[in-house]
Amino acid sequence: MFQALLSNQHHPESGVVTVPFPIPRNVNLGKLDYLAKRLDSFDDYEKTEFQGMASRLDFHGVDVFINLTFFCQEVTVVTDFNNPE
Repeated sequence: MFQALLSNQHHPESGVVTVPFPIPRNVNLGKLDYLAKRLDSFDDYEKTEFQGMASRLDFHGVDVFINLTFFCQEVTVVTDFNNPE
């Protein structure tokens, strides 16, 4: 069981939250490493697109997430309803 430590650099007063990250025993660590590298190369907006599509389509699994990294940039995510751009 991995644990992710989450915090908000813009609001450090919120503190840190530890979230368990269950990874099945037979997961391919090479694929997991590849996924991590792909996600690490994303800017903040691309991460928002990825997270939005994964949530909207209820995706699960390393292979599906890897595939999603290649086409999630095709969507538009509205992050500020005051700015239509």
